[in-house]
Formats: sequence, structure tokens, C-alpha cells
Amino acid sequence: MIRKLLVLMLIITTGCVSPRIENKLQPISRAEQIRSELGNAAVKHVFVVAHRAAWKNAPENSRSAVVNAINMGVDIIEIDIRKTRDGEYILMHDTTVDRTTNGKGEVKDLTLEQLRKLRLVGSDGQPGKEVIPTLSEILQLTKGRIMVNLDKAEPYFNEIQLLLKRTETSRQVILKGNSNSAEVYARLGIDSDIIYMPIFRMNKKQDALENKNGILDLDEMFSSNEQIRLTELVFADLDSPAVSTNVMQEFNLANVRAWVNTLQVCPPAGYSDQEALKTPDRVWGTLIRRGFSIIQTDEPKALLDYLRIKKLHD
Repeated sequence: MIRKLLVLMLIITTGCVSPRIENKLQPISRAEQIRSELGNAAVKHVFVVAHRAAWKNAPENSRSAVVNAINMGVDIIEIDIRKTRDGEYILMHDTTVDRTTNGKGEVKDLTLEQLRKLRLVGSDGQPGKEVIPTLSEILQLTKGRIMVNLDKAEPYFNEIQLLLKRTETSRQVILKGNSNSAEVYARLGIDSDIIYMPIFRMNKKQDALENKNGILDLDEMFSSNEQIRLTELVFADLDSPAVSTNVMQEFNLANVRAWVNTLQVCPPAGYSDQEALKTPDRVWGTLIRRGFSIIQTDEPKALLDYLRIKKLHD
């Protein structure tokens, strides 16, 4: 109860709530609470991101995987977006449907009607009853309940923004990509409610983090807008100077939250979900102590259990 009151005070004082909600004193949604805390790096809360939603007991990127994540108490779901031949947006990680459905073919060559006839494959490798969900359906399902990170959406930012406005879900969506924030908000409009998160990857030769615009520069990256500040850091080795304690302190001082992946597919060396299930404090605890406060995982329940013991998550 105390945390909720603090969050409400934070939202009102920082202007993170829309005038419509503030004026009518409507209770804020859970998504709005999460958004407000993302905007204040001083809040000692570690955010859990469910990769491809909580798919351990459901098909990845499926409606049931999203429901699982919401019921668990995850803060953010990461889902992948693809565009169909007839211009619809669906949830699908791969460019083809071969791995995750009982069908075959490129998503871009199939219509939504054709895709709806397919059945998603579960974590057991067998097709079930679920169909491929559209982005619009998932936005409606998650409205007010959780933050949503859209991956593989960078080519479609402007089109997706129109969909978010129609569904009134702009404030709970995080877009990410390889451009700097200034470039993206120039495209979306500086007053956009959408949160954009730039991704920086390790350049091993220079031992530095970079994207297509060059080496990471906090002042340059965030100087042109006042949006909520997040950045995803992709690196191979936690011993790198690029993610040193001093660098992470700079992020915190700049009110920037840093996102790290412990996924099965791309963890830093020695800091995978598989290792975290054995020694959570050595893996997740070390990353948190280094300064990361957003963790994307394939094991959201185990991470939530760990954080609740450490009093870093409700």
C-alpha cells in the first residue's frame, strides 16, 4: 500500500500521468504505475521482462503466454512483430512460420486469413489449438495491465504508432532499435507517449558499446528529448570496461535505466538463465549490483521469486 501511494505521488509530481486521469483523479492502472517507476532510476525496483512472453507452458508469442506473464506479475512482456502480405501485424519471431506453427512459408508472403488457419506449436513441440494472435488483439488484452516491448518493429514505427493511438495503448509500449532517441522521436513526434529504447552492442576492438551512430555517448543520446530513458546493453563479458561499475553509475546519475538479457540465446558469458537457476544471486544478483535494473529472461517466475526474497519486487 505504501509503495502504491509513493508511486501515485511520483506520477503526479513528475507529470507522467495524462491530464485526463489527473483531472478526474481516476485510479492509475498497473501499466501506468510501471511506466512511472521506469521513469525514475532512483526507485529501487528491478523490472522483469518475459522474453516472447511467458512461454514455458505455452507457445511463444501466444495469447496464453501473455496471460501467463500478466498472472505472474511480470512488469514487461517482449513480443516480436511481423507484417503479413495484406498489411496486418502479427506476433511471430521468425521470418517464417516453419518453427512455431504446423505450417510453412514466409510471413510476408501469407495473408492474415491464411495464417489464422495455422496452429501454434507448444513448448512440447506439438501443435495445439491456439492461433497466431494479431498485435491489435494483444494490445487490447494487455491494455492497462502490463508494459509491452515490441521487438522487430523498427521498420514499422510510424505505422504501429497509428495502431497504438487507435487502441489507446501508446503509453504502455516500449519500442527499441538501433537508432538514437533523437532520430526516432523526430519520426514519431517529440510529444509521442511511446517510450523508445536504443540498443547498444559491444564493439570488441574498441571495447566500447555502439550502435549505427557510433560509440555510446550519454549526453548526445539523451540531450534532445525528455522521454523516459532506457537503453538495452548487449555485451559478451561483464568484465569489460564498457559496463564497468563507473559506467553504470553514470547511467544512474543520468536517470537512465539499463536493460540486460540473461536469455538462453544471448547472455553475457557466465550469466545465463540456466546458470541463474542454479545460483541466482551470482547471476541475477551480480547484474543488479552492477547497476542493471531491467532483466529480460526466459525464466520470469524464478527471477520474480528471487527478487521478492530480496525485496526488489512486489
